[in-house]
Amino acid sequence: MSVFLTVLFADISGSTRLYEQLGNATALEIVSTCLGCLATISAEHQGNVIKTIGDEIMVTFPHPAPAVAAALAMQAEVNEFFKQRSINSGIRIGLNTGPVLQEGEDVFGDAVNVAARMVQLAKSGQILTTAATVGELPPHLKAQVRLLDYTVVKGRQERVEVHEVVWQPEEVTYIEGPADLTLDAAAHLKLQICDRQIELYRELPPLTIGRSPHSDIVIDDERASREHARVEFRRGKFVLVDQSRNGTFVTTANNRQLFLKREEYILQDQGRIGFGRVPPANDPHTLHYWFVRSDRSTSRPAGPLLD
Repeated sequence: MSVFLTVLFADISGSTRLYEQLGNATALEIVSTCLGCLATISAEHQGNVIKTIGDEIMVTFPHPAPAVAAALAMQAEVNEFFKQRSINSGIRIGLNTGPVLQEGEDVFGDAVNVAARMVQLAKSGQILTTAATVGELPPHLKAQVRLLDYTVVKGRQERVEVHEVVWQPEEVTYIEGPADLTLDAAAHLKLQICDRQIELYRELPPLTIGRSPHSDIVIDDERASREHARVEFRRGKFVLVDQSRNGTFVTTANNRQLFLKREEYILQDQGRIGFGRVPPANDPHTLHYWFVRSDRSTSRPAGPLLD
């Protein structure tokens, strides 16, 4: 019977080294305790443990959201588990969503193979997943995801997008501007590309930018990624988040040039943004932005920004 599920693989990184350093009995106890912890977290998030093989666990979930929530909890719990014992180890997690074939207690199919590929690509402490999973996530979880790369999966003609779910705040690199960004209730960000203007307020969901026709702002340029970047309101600031292959270029009001690659920048004042290239002032693919502290404070400057 075919059903639509999210498949998660998690394995303990460097378990062979644990056996060498700690001895068989101690290492086996640690691995067993860790896998038991992962199984408990899975059950708490609607997960069904399919099997454990050595130092790896395979779990299915009815939807992507509880699967990603479980992955986040797994990383946090296991990180603390190893930290308390002064053990240099961790887990890596891979997820994918799609139709699977159920046979008895096991599941098979392309979605399982892709999930297995994600965990193979993941490093210790990483959570990797696919666009099929990310597309079904609620905004608060999607905000923790960034596009890393593309990979080839055996049996598939098209490359698969590899997304990372960031679970530690320090994993995200911020390029900071001046700290004086206290916002009043009417503060918002204005954006313009060609003749289209958008006003982004704090209560709105993240604004997506890329070549994908489903993006809020579509960039018709081959140098842009399908899911290139997003702009979101977080902790009192409007933040530009790059998740592209070719990077995002920002020219600030004082003509400072910035290049973001899997990095974030707090938008302020005014400037322009280029996707995969430096943003010329009059180019149709350039996104202009200007920060408005209140409805009375700042209006759009006449003419193109930063001419």
